[in-house]
Amino acid sequence: MHDNKVKEYENDWAQKVDESRIHISKADSGKKGYFCLGCGEEMQAVKPRKNIQPYFRHDATNINRDKAKCVLASRTYREKIAKDFFFRTKEIKTPKIYKYPPNGESGQAYLLEKSSTVKASKLKSELTFYETEDGVIAWGSNPQIQDRYNLIRPDLAFFDEDGKPQLLLEIVVTHKVDDIKKEKLRRL
Repeated sequence: MHDNKVKEYENDWAQKVDESRIHISKADSGKKGYFCLGCGEEMQAVKPRKNIQPYFRHDATNINRDKAKCVLASRTYREKIAKDFFFRTKEIKTPKIYKYPPNGESGQAYLLEKSSTVKASKLKSELTFYETEDGVIAWGSNPQIQDRYNLIRPDLAFFDEDGKPQLLLEIVVTHKVDDIKKEKLRRL
């Protein structure tokens, strides 16, 4: 499949004439007054009958030369929806965590931690976490970068009533968290 075609599938949100937002699942197929969140150009709702995910695409008469900007706008909007949800509910249900035997070895998985609901006293978005030279974990909105180690900025941080971080949350829209970021999270 052509790379631009893959990017088209990421446009699952559009704007209507009244400036409200609409998800592809609620849209009528065709050119029905949908506009791109990124460039504002007219879009069409495409709802194929085969096993292909429905999506919004730019109308052929309004070809946008910078589709990356438009796909990014859709991604940013999905992140905003997720963050708004967490700021409103201030909780998340965590899954059960199992320990499995190494690949190629037999054995039974065992439960490390039960599923639970983490409730935050407060949430912070885009807060920087780091380790000082002395190995102390610290955080701040705009810390000085020098003498900071394992610098990471999760999408959301859950804090308890004492102001201590409980959970760092990455919102995955298109790309999974890479191994480097996973290691930083584990270390912190």
